[in-house]
Amino acid sequence: MRTGSAVARDSGRLLELCESAWAPALRGKVLVAEAEPELRVDLLPAVAAAISRRGAGTAAERWPACLLMSVVGAVAAGYRHGSAWSVWWRACGKRVSSAAGAVAWERAFRSAATVFGLAEFGDRSGDEAILLHTGVPDAFLEDLCSALVRGLGTPVSAPVALLIGQPEAAPFVSRCHDAMAVIGDTGAVRDPLPRRFLDAMADFRSRREGVIGANRRALRIEPFGRGPVLVGADGSEAPAAVADVGGRLFVFGEDDAAVAEDLVLSPATVWLLYPADTPPVAGGTLRVVAHGLLPARWPGWSLVQADLKDVTWLRAGEPGSARRVVGGRSRPTLLTGAPLAGLTHGAGRPVFAEPPVLRLPAGAAEWSVEVRDRDGGVWVRKRVRGQAEAVTETSAFWDAVPRPLIGEYSVRVGGGDGPGMVRSVALAETLAVERFPDVRLLRAEGLEPAEVVLHPGRGMTAVPAALTFGATCPRLPVDLVTRHRRERFVVEPPRMRVGTEDGVHEADAVRPPRLERAELARGGRLFIELPGAERLPSLEVVADGRVVQSVRPHRDGGYNLRRVLDTVTAHEETVLRLVHDGRSATVAWILDTASAQDPWLPRATGSVEG
Repeated sequence: MRTGSAVARDSGRLLELCESAWAPALRGKVLVAEAEPELRVDLLPAVAAAISRRGAGTAAERWPACLLMSVVGAVAAGYRHGSAWSVWWRACGKRVSSAAGAVAWERAFRSAATVFGLAEFGDRSGDEAILLHTGVPDAFLEDLCSALVRGLGTPVSAPVALLIGQPEAAPFVSRCHDAMAVIGDTGAVRDPLPRRFLDAMADFRSRREGVIGANRRALRIEPFGRGPVLVGADGSEAPAAVADVGGRLFVFGEDDAAVAEDLVLSPATVWLLYPADTPPVAGGTLRVVAHGLLPARWPGWSLVQADLKDVTWLRAGEPGSARRVVGGRSRPTLLTGAPLAGLTHGAGRPVFAEPPVLRLPAGAAEWSVEVRDRDGGVWVRKRVRGQAEAVTETSAFWDAVPRPLIGEYSVRVGGGDGPGMVRSVALAETLAVERFPDVRLLRAEGLEPAEVVLHPGRGMTAVPAALTFGATCPRLPVDLVTRHRRERFVVEPPRMRVGTEDGVHEADAVRPPRLERAELARGGRLFIELPGAERLPSLEVVADGRVVQSVRPHRDGGYNLRRVLDTVTAHEETVLRLVHDGRSATVAWILDTASAQDPWLPRATGSVEG
């Protein structure tokens, strides 16, 4: 049998190993739940027992991560009612500590939270602080999901009400609200949540809707890029056409994801997608803030950014459409201008040259504002008080961040006795970008050659400052350097894209597709995207150096390939082209294969009799 000293040595090694492994997961978080202690379920009981044998002060000083993770992990899994600390003591196999001991452990827990910059919840009791750090315990996750769907102002259980009403937890609640809107496709969740929250939301939705969310695709918007995009559960993306989705009014939240029709809309700034001839109907004043860009696949549709602050309900313009309620409390909004065309950061995030403005709802409330970098480091943590009778717009909090601003920043806003906000934004402050030409057209050998010149502002250097793009080069990296940071961006000048309806020919290809005449006989459509073009030009069929046919696009932006079959059959070499901005573009080559049999003509001759 091992001696007591041997057991102590073994438990000490366990704590040291777990401390070094768990501490990184806690840095940059607000709640311990975000570090997902439940993923360490095999170790938590042993760690809890080892920690409980130490003094509270020693545990907080030497093993703060072990203390936080073991307490929150046990309470999240086992809490039903009563004292949160009693749940942890039972998990340790011990009796509840004395009143003096409980005070010491509560003090140790708060001290450990301070080590990692986590929320201390100093205005709450020790029990409430632990419950807040769980997000909500497992037993109350369904109640949280129900509140997110029905609206945060509905009656809820005490742990859920505690989370919703705590200002420091407002950004976490906001992320839960946004995730619930797209949880049918977890790949579309922009700001990750603990797995147990996502699983509970997916289970709640599947039982409520009678479907399995993993088989669905979410719709999100790139207002200045590709427009509507379908995102699969595996994270795959594909441009969306009108035929791919159902509905006459789509609402996209601050994370650019479509808001489910059964969710209450927040009185915030959203993107609205609707047919141009039937604009939405609103109760109250619907104010348009900006206009987005749509690809050719969405002709006859409009994309606008609108403020729902003074709107009580919203519905599609068609008679009989159901109303979508705008309720709850106003929430903070981050206002950005148009992004820099052709410049992205990280996983395709648009880049802005001016720091965004924070808009706070009307009311004399105090809000906490944090700015963090991509790794979770805190640049700014300050308080901002709103105006009693008017919305507050401010960008002063950026002054505490080293200038110029480059790279990705996360803005977190909480407090104000209302829902908060978490939003990530990529910035390249004062950068200007020149492109020649504005849009790269397709040529026989590939894309048009292009040049991009970057003009950084004071304190910033672009490496290189000018980029040259060859026929087969769609994008190139560039580094922006300041005294404080070096960030890599991707430059991809806007370019023409061509694709077929069946998806055989990839729309992102850098050379014109080669079509066989048999494909024309089967019908289908050819789609062309020209960024910035209000309407598509006619498609020209060129044979023997001259235009022999012209085809106009349909309303959905597609060209009917079946209409050019007779023409290309009568000529040996045929090219499809268009003229845009006075420049000629090669759209597709028709391969000189055996003539296709026209299914509408007599099979024996291939010609019209009589």
